[in-house]
This record gives sequence, C-alpha cells and structure tokens, in this order.
Amino acid sequence: MKPRIELSDIRYQADELHFQLFRTEGADVYGSFLIEIAVLNESGDRVLSLGQRELSQLLPGNIRNHYVAQVKPGKHSLVIPLGAKADLSIPLKGLNTNQTYRIQLTDISGLTWDAGFKIH
Repeated sequence: MKPRIELSDIRYQADELHFQLFRTEGADVYGSFLIEIAVLNESGDRVLSLGQRELSQLLPGNIRNHYVAQVKPGKHSLVIPLGAKADLSIPLKGLNTNQTYRIQLTDISGLTWDAGFKIH
C-alpha cells in the first residue's frame, strides 16, 4: 500500500511557512521518507526547495508532533511513520501578498503530495 500524506493548515507569517502533515495510509512497517519540500509560485517556479540534507537536519523546534508516531529527521530524509501528525515550520523569506503558491512534498518512492495556499 502506498503512503498517503494529507497537508492542511498552510499559512505564512513572520517569514515562516507553517503547515500540518498527517500520514493517513501506507504500510505501517514502512515509513514515508520525505526527500523534498518545495514551494512553487503561480508560474510553477520553485521559490524554496529543501532537499534530503536540509530535511535530515531539521531542528526539533521546527517540528511539533501530535501523537506517539513522530515525524523526525532521519539519516537521509524526513521520516514520517504511519499515523504521524505534525506541524512544521520552515523559514522562508520573500513571499508576496495576494499571490497563490503550492507546497509540494516528495517521497523517496517518487510519490508527491501538494496543496495550494494564498498569502493575504
């Protein structure tokens, strides 16, 4: 069974992108290994790309877990076990108001999940 991640509560404030992710499906013996978080503008251009190295070095203060199954940095990725739900904060400067963006998460398997958000 393929992993599934739901994105919600996306907001931008004080030069930080905040969002919630929740892994709702997939084999419980296999974590989702997130290898990229990207933010794309209306034209599809990347304005932020955090790769494997940056995700494996996320600080504990950037992740607020809700449950016992926890999102945490791994050796080469951000590990998201089944049932894990967390709020993430990513430093990000320079997004423009009154514009629409997309956040895109990429798993090591090639699966992607994305959601749009608008800055007011």
